Amino acid sequence: MAMAGSVFRGIAAFALGAFVSLALLPPDHAVSGEKTVKRDEPLPFSWGQSFPDLDSYLDHLRQLGPRDIPYYERMADGRYQLMTGLNRDPSIKRIFTRAELLAKYGFTR
Repeated sequence: MAMAGSVFRGIAAFALGAFVSLALLPPDHAVSGEKTVKRDEPLPFSWGQSFPDLDSYLDHLRQLGPRDIPYYERMADGRYQLMTGLNRDPSIKRIFTRAELLAKYGFTR
């Protein structure tokens, strides 16, 4: 049982690393595995789904949150906080405006 927990934590840490590294890339690029890809390819953790707008994508990520997939939670002031579960690295940007997320994930609305 301890082995399964260790494997799961390793997978979650790898996935989180790929997701968080998006903050370091230009807005029209994303990380897929180990390569940088253009935004016309699938979004991180989209699992083959497409989304009509940013809100739909953020809702999808929020539903994956219990699986230790990073997601964004809307704050009272309208900004979004990156929720990462296991990773509490203080050097990772955690607060984003809607405009930043629109640009980051290639949405217009």
